[in-house]
Amino acid sequence: MGFETKVLSIVADILENDRSAEFAYGSMFVDCTASQAAKIETALSEILSCGIIVSPGSNEFAFDFV
Repeated sequence: MGFETKVLSIVADILENDRSAEFAYGSMFVDCTASQAAKIETALSEILSCGIIVSPGSNEFAFDFV
């Protein structure tokens, strides 16, 4: 399973919606609340061996993996 597929699967499980997230230009953009973004960040940090930067946008949150 590829990195993006694995990450999107986790996000879909948390949000119970598989169409709320997408990758563009190396970042993942998720249509969610701040509370959901925190849950996503926590879940991803537990399984990934990289840092995660979460930035709020107008209607979504951007996740960058470093």
